[in-house]
Amino acid sequence: MNYINFLYRAYRFMASSITSKDGSFKHIWQVAYPLIIMSATLTIMQICDRKFLSMQSTDYVAAALPAGMLAFNMGSFFLVTINFTSSVVAQYFGKKADKPCVTAAWSAIALALVAGIFISFCLPYVGIEILKFVASDEHLCGLQIEYFFPLSSSVAFACLTSACCSYFSGQGMTKVVAIANFFGMLVNILLDYLLIFGHKGFPMLDIGEIPALGLTGAGVATSCAALTTALVSLGFFFFYRPNKMLKVIEFIKFDIKMVYKIFKFGVPVGLMVVMDVGAWFIAMSLIGRISKEAAAAMTITVSINQLSFMPMLGFTDAASIIFGKNIGRGKLRLGEIVIYRSWVMIWSYMAITATIYLLFPMNLLNFFAPSIVDGDFSEVLVIGKISLTCAAFYNFFDSAKFILMGALRGAGDTKILVIVVVAACWLFMVPAILLTIMVFNGTIINVWMVFAALILIQTISFFIRFKSRKWANIKLTS
Repeated sequence: MNYINFLYRAYRFMASSITSKDGSFKHIWQVAYPLIIMSATLTIMQICDRKFLSMQSTDYVAAALPAGMLAFNMGSFFLVTINFTSSVVAQYFGKKADKPCVTAAWSAIALALVAGIFISFCLPYVGIEILKFVASDEHLCGLQIEYFFPLSSSVAFACLTSACCSYFSGQGMTKVVAIANFFGMLVNILLDYLLIFGHKGFPMLDIGEIPALGLTGAGVATSCAALTTALVSLGFFFFYRPNKMLKVIEFIKFDIKMVYKIFKFGVPVGLMVVMDVGAWFIAMSLIGRISKEAAAAMTITVSINQLSFMPMLGFTDAASIIFGKNIGRGKLRLGEIVIYRSWVMIWSYMAITATIYLLFPMNLLNFFAPSIVDGDFSEVLVIGKISLTCAAFYNFFDSAKFILMGALRGAGDTKILVIVVVAACWLFMVPAILLTIMVFNGTIINVWMVFAALILIQTISFFIRFKSRKWANIKLTS
C-alpha cells in the first residue's frame, strides 16, 4: 500500500511539474535556456580559442588554461560580487518592488566601473609575477604571459556586462543575456581567426596585412569580444523596455545602503570563487609537473568538458533566480521544489554528455590535434581518454553541488559557501594534489581521485545545509 502511495505521489509531482506555471519543468526551462545559450556562446568561444591555438602548437594549448584561469581569478572577486545583484533584484521583483530593482542595477554599474579600472591597470602586473612564481617550465611561462596580458582586461568588461545583465536576469528576462553574449561570440570567433593566424588584409576596406599574433591575438580577440558584450548589454539596459518597465535613466541613483547589501551577501560569494579558482589554478599548474603531455591533455579535457560545465551554470543561475523570486513572494516550499526539479534536469543532461564522453573520446580529443600530429600528441590522446572517462562521472557530483550552491546563493546564505569551499579546497585538495604529484609521483588517475573526493565533500556539505532550511531566516529585501 505504501509503495502504491509513493507511486501516486511521484505521478502527481511529475504531472504538476509539467502543467503548473511557477516552478514547473517548463518554467525552469524557459528561464534556463537563454542562460544555457549564453553559456554555449562562452563554450564556443573557448573551444575556438583552443582549437585555433592547437593548430599552431601543443605548447600553446598547454599554456592557455593556466593563464586563462589566472586572468579570470584575478578579477573574479569583483565579477562574482557584482553578479550577486541578480539575486537581490530577483527577491525585490518577487515582492513587486520595481524601483529597488533599478537602484540595485545602478549601484552595481558604479561598482563595475570602479572595479574595471582597478582590474585593467593593477592586476595584470601582479598576475605576471604569479605566473613566473608557479612556473614549472620557462618556455611555457613565457607563452602564458603572452596570452595573459591582453586577456586580463576582458574581466573588467565582464564586470560591466554582469551589472547590466543582472537587472534583466533577476527578473527572469534571460534572453537579453543570451543575445548580448551571442554578439560577443561572433566578434571573438572572427578576431580569433584573423589575429591568431594573420591575414593578407582587406584592400576594399583599406585594411593592410594583419600579422599572425598567436597567443597574443587570442587574448586580444577575447577582450574585444568582452567589450562588445558589455556595450550591447548597456544598450539593452538603457533602451529595452518590455512590459512597461521603468525608464532606468529617470532613476539614476547610487544607493550606499544597496551597495552595502550587495557587498554583505556578494563578497562571500566573490571570496569563494577567488579561493576556489585559485586552488584549481595551483592544481592545474602542478599537473604540468607530471608531464607537458599531461598538462595539454588536461587543458583539452577541460575545454571539451565545457559542453557539460557551461550549461550546468545556466541551470544553476536559473534555479537561483527562480528560488530567490519565490523567497521574495514567501513561497519557500515552491522554491525547494524548483531546486529538486533543476537537479533532475541537469542530471538528465549529464547522462547524455557522459555517454558521449565514453563512446566517442578519440573523436573529441582529435578535434584539438595539431596540423602535424607527432609522438607528443599521441601521448596526449592516451592521457586525454583517461581524463574524459573520469570527467564523465565527476560531472554528476559537480552538477549537484552547483545546483545546491545556486539555491543557497539565491537565498542569501553565502557565508556557508565560502566556508565549505575554502576548507575543502585549501585544507584538502591543494595539500592532496601536492602530495600526489610532488611526493608520490602520481598519475592523472590519482589526480582525478583527489578531485572526486573534493567534490563529494562539498556536495554533501551543501546538501546538509540546504536541508537544514537555515537559509529561510535570511532577508535580502529587509
